[in-house]
Amino acid sequence: GLGFGFSAGFGVNPFGKKRSSLLLVGLDFTYHTYGRDKIEGNNVSPPLKTTFNQYLILPSIRVYAPFQFSQKFFLEANGGLQVFSARTKIDKTAFDTLNDEQPELINSENDTGLAYGVFIGTHSRKAKVSDLLQASFQLKAGYFTGETLRYVKRGSVQVDADGFINYETGYTQPAMFVIQLGVVLH
Repeated sequence: GLGFGFSAGFGVNPFGKKRSSLLLVGLDFTYHTYGRDKIEGNNVSPPLKTTFNQYLILPSIRVYAPFQFSQKFFLEANGGLQVFSARTKIDKTAFDTLNDEQPELINSENDTGLAYGVFIGTHSRKAKVSDLLQASFQLKAGYFTGETLRYVKRGSVQVDADGFINYETGYTQPAMFVIQLGVVLH
């Protein structure tokens, strides 16, 4: 399915300020959301909402092309931890949350595994933002995959007659094409 999210990371020159390098070593943090399902309340359960998310913590290596134009081109490889998460909560308004003692989280299902990916990308030359900060726009595209993970199937969360939450479990080997637009701060 289609997901949206954000990513933040950092990269460092392995030689520090001693010399320039075409190599950066870093760490990326990524969050994707795949939507939210809602269940109407009834006589055994309040209204519920379930969110479906993925988190990634990925060490990364970026290698820049040895030639330079107005754009800098790079190849990037990542590998690390991924978490699939489904959280079912009481569907409260902000007013309900402030005036209610009832716990909000009803159920949480998570599974973890390895993830890895390869990207190609480009970013513009540095533009001076201030005396301490420079920025450039970045575009990168790539492919992620990883170990088979367990997940809660969308649309399967139900409340039985006794008020217990039931759902269907699926298994998938995550594989996705990713396009990222962003800003690089230097």
